[in-house]
This record gives sequence, structure tokens and C-alpha cells, in this order.
Amino acid sequence: IYRMFAGKLPEWPFDWPPPGIRRARQRVHPDFLDFMRRAIELEPRRRFADGGQMLRAFRRLRARALSVNQDTRRGNSGSSRTRDWKTIRRRQFMQQFGKALECTHRCHRCEGPVSEAMMACPWCGVDRGVHRGETRMPAHCPRCHRGMKLDWPYCAWCYGPGFHVGTRRQYSDVRYSGRCSNPSCERKLLMPFMRYCPWCHRKVRKKWMVPGSTDRCGNCGWGVVKAFWDHCPWCTKRL
Repeated sequence: IYRMFAGKLPEWPFDWPPPGIRRARQRVHPDFLDFMRRAIELEPRRRFADGGQMLRAFRRLRARALSVNQDTRRGNSGSSRTRDWKTIRRRQFMQQFGKALECTHRCHRCEGPVSEAMMACPWCGVDRGVHRGETRMPAHCPRCHRGMKLDWPYCAWCYGPGFHVGTRRQYSDVRYSGRCSNPSCERKLLMPFMRYCPWCHRKVRKKWMVPGSTDRCGNCGWGVVKAFWDHCPWCTKRL
């Protein structure tokens, strides 16, 4: 069925999005794409339990399965908006969570909005171990290319040797909102989604949450937005 609309077959291990997804999105409703995605899911708990459940799911969405293509044939003025559901979805995400997460960058593969702190793209799952964009901070880590403040002796985003601090000044920042749990840490100040304390190098134990969302990743326990994301941007696992 997928090849009928996409012109290509999904390949093992059926990672999403599969080849030809752009063409498929122009021809079928996003709900039908979700249906096909669930049908080829390898994880049993995410797949249809049996053929009966799959048939019932198809009957519920059958009327709108080809709505994108039908709207195009009718010349419906809203067809372009339907085809561009992904843009609308991401715009909604940015309105709700973009500012809080500082999603000022774009994924190099799918162009979805991402933040500097994310270790993977939450939309397509591509690795972001190395940040490819600019940083608002005055310095950056030579390993992961994420921003650093001038008074940090360690990178807060990746694990590795520390750095020489060329200043005795202690810089304040409104983004400091957490506290390091290490009793011997001198400054303890943490920014959201830091993985390591920039002062003592200890791994952060706090389970960071996304403001405005109560969802958590089942693997790492950090906050996610399941209504929009397919992958955890913090531990890179599929949601």
C-alpha cells in the first residue's frame, strides 16, 4: 500500500520516515500515514494487536484517507494548507513550546525546529551529537560545538576534559534555573537540559521537563512533547 502512494518500498528495519515520504504526504491524509506507520512498526506494543484492530482503525479513517488528493482535484482553496500539514504542525509546536525550548535552529535533515541542547532531532531522529548552528554564548565547546559561558570550567552538554578559565569574574544568567546535587559543588547553577554540571563536572541527576508538557520519555525520564515529537531529543530513543 505504501509503495502505491510513495513509489518506493520501506526498507528494513523500517525506520520512519521511509523513502518516498514526501511524495506520500502529497497524496494521502496524515492520519493514513500514521496508520501505515503503525502497521509496519516492529515494536509489538506499538503495532496493531491483530487484523481486527487494524481493520477497525482503517474503517475509522477511510473517508479521509485520500482527502489530500481529493482536495487537489476539486481545486479546494484549502488544499495547499492540507498538503502542508507538517508546516502547520510545526508552527503550532513553535507557538506552544518554541520559546521555552529555545528552538531557534533547524534540523539539517528534515528542517524541523530544534534547540541547541537537543542530542537528536525530535522529528526525524537524526543524531545531533555535534551542534551545527550558531550559539548565543560567547564561547563554544570544541567537541560538541555547543555554547559555553566564559566562567565554565567544563562543557555542560558533552563529557570530556575541562578547559582553562581565563577570567575570575562570575557571570550571571537568567537561564540558570536548576541546582547541582553535588554538595561539594561551589556554584551549583544549572540551565535547563544541561547534561553535566559546568562547575564540578558531575552528571546532572535532575529530570528536566518541557514547560507546558507533562509527558516524559519512557527511557530517560526527561520531558518530551508526545503530541508533536516522534523521538526523544535528549536520549535519542523512539517515543
